Amino acid sequence: SEARKSKTVLVMVGLPGRGKSFISRRIELFLRWCGISTKVFNVGRYRRAVSNKAATSGVDPAAASNRANFFDSSNEATVKLREEAAALALEDLLDWLTTEGQIAVLDATNSREKRRELIWQTIQNRSPDINILFIESVCDDQFMLEENFRSKIKNSPDFEGMGAEEAYRDLVQRIRNYEAQYQTITDDTLSYIRLFNLSSKVACNKIYGRMASSLLPYLMAVNIGTRPIYLVRAGASIDATRKDTANTFLTSRWGSGKVAVLEEEGVIFSEQLAIWVKDRCLRWMRDNGISCPALRQVMSKRLPSFIDKESSGWQR
Repeated sequence: SEARKSKTVLVMVGLPGRGKSFISRRIELFLRWCGISTKVFNVGRYRRAVSNKAATSGVDPAAASNRANFFDSSNEATVKLREEAAALALEDLLDWLTTEGQIAVLDATNSREKRRELIWQTIQNRSPDINILFIESVCDDQFMLEENFRSKIKNSPDFEGMGAEEAYRDLVQRIRNYEAQYQTITDDTLSYIRLFNLSSKVACNKIYGRMASSLLPYLMAVNIGTRPIYLVRAGASIDATRKDTANTFLTSRWGSGKVAVLEEEGVIFSEQLAIWVKDRCLRWMRDNGISCPALRQVMSKRLPSFIDKESSGWQR
């Protein structure tokens, strides 16, 4: 189909610690699950490779450290290294996309309008048929920022060998360096999705086709929260003939053939299951400071054995 033949670059935008890499990985997993060839190109990996190479050639020591001063826009030496890394990542991305891929994700801050214009022009020069979508992650929720910071410090190679407090200070200073030059997306000629606090609010512009029908709804559901999900099969059941006139429910709802309904043991199981899940939900909500009275959402098949389970203990 034409949708399968189309090529798209998703360009991430946002300050450090705003969940861009998290979103990029989730997009990659989701689109691959949908059967779409997708790959993330993380500019940070290219930056570390470029800076490590530069460190052996006697350039500014800041280039070797990848510490906060590496991201100082007044340091011309490190600015050139960052631009080199970004160019290499984009080149590899386009090589992959034009030969075998369908959707590529450019994971970087891309914090300035000039940088985004350069990315757009470079892609257009390679192939004007490639679609370009910018995804900006905006976050001002302090709790969420702290969670993002801790995750970044724990997982990023930039902070290896650093203590937690030192790494935190370094990350905060890096963010300040970016904040001094950050420009949010305001050009409505571009296709973009803006996520606020990891999808608590979503704004989009010029989103059509596959992006509107699949990616946008997925991004609206992305979050970093944790919650229990319980999967359970129906309890012990017996087969009942749907043509049995004594069971008008089965006859009218399911027609001919056989269908399973809960036997006595299955009913007892469903009642005990309801008690167990309600207790677990209340305990989890209490431990996480949640006072919402809605304890659960039950999702089930509509076969009688599942409906019996749902109604026997869950509605009380």
